[in-house]
Amino acid sequence: MTLILSEQDLKALYSDPVSMDALQARIEQAQLAYHRGSIPSQHHLQMPLVAPDRQIRILAATLPEAGENVRVNPQFRGVRDRHMNFLFDGQSGDLQAVIAGGELNVWRTAAPAGLACRYLAQPGTKTIAVLGSSRQARGQIVSISRTV
Repeated sequence: MTLILSEQDLKALYSDPVSMDALQARIEQAQLAYHRGSIPSQHHLQMPLVAPDRQIRILAATLPEAGENVRVNPQFRGVRDRHMNFLFDGQSGDLQAVIAGGELNVWRTAAPAGLACRYLAQPGTKTIAVLGSSRQARGQIVSISRTV
């Protein structure tokens, strides 16, 4: 049976900074597997819509031991964080979950930044500067503060 997760269903996860640790571990595992050549690259497709300034972006990615993810989001002015994620079983192809992606996108973007800082920041770093605001900045701060 396919699991459907809304933003409300995921709210508790995003309000707990410890959840970022597990996400970073999964992102790091995926990056290492990609660089070893054991998973295919991520692929994306831009699909133009009727209006010339509107398109849909589709991104497919392999998640080691988790399955195959397809993220779909509109790319045009006025639409904010309307991502949807479809998680498929890597062996059977069965649809496992449909996941709302607005807040997930914030964490998905922030986790690799935290990992980069783990490896690139000077030992003993105590201060960060984040240029930007709102949800993306908050995600970056949570991620970086969990790793540095």
